[in-house]
Amino acid sequence: MSGYLENISIQPSNTISTGVISSKAGNNIIEFIIPESNRMIVPGSLRIIGDIQIFKDQASPPNIPTATDTVNISPKLGVHSIIDSVHLSSQVNKNTIENVRNYGRMLASMLPNILGQRLSFVNNLNGSTNTLSYPGNSFSIPLYTGLLMGNEPIPLSSEGWGLGGLNISIAIADTSMVLYAPDNVNAFYQLSNVNLVCELMTPSAD
Repeated sequence: MSGYLENISIQPSNTISTGVISSKAGNNIIEFIIPESNRMIVPGSLRIIGDIQIFKDQASPPNIPTATDTVNISPKLGVHSIIDSVHLSSQVNKNTIENVRNYGRMLASMLPNILGQRLSFVNNLNGSTNTLSYPGNSFSIPLYTGLLMGNEPIPLSSEGWGLGGLNISIAIADTSMVLYAPDNVNAFYQLSNVNLVCELMTPSAD
């Protein structure tokens, strides 16, 4: 199948004005809407991108881990560990298409050595220990669900066998499920600049 290809970027439909997403702050759901249209999602192209910041305490402002702090993310899953569940539904009729719970546990069995090493966020992108100038670390990850990791284009049309648009709801995991910080019990992570990116195809007339 051939057609016109377009790269799109979609912001969450439910984030607060600061754009910061954190289970600590109680906003642990990220929702994306890919509207109903005659286009299709190119298989394997959908990814979640953004920045993740790790802090060792809940001071105001919070402090960044230093070389003497043990604040690490999952060595098996890396940034994938921030996802607790993924729910896919039709934008038009709201019917559930797929619901993946215990996402991290499932992924751990699928990708036992996805990174192969323990990741520490002590060495951040600009080497700064100043919270106000700390950009965090950028990430770009696919969503491992049956629908999104298939080999066939995903139709967004409400006609025929199309989905009628796609709602994606991601519940992010509690800090205790993401960070290993035995000496920093108040450590936490937060996300910012989160977007969904994917490639859409408009089928050719022929």
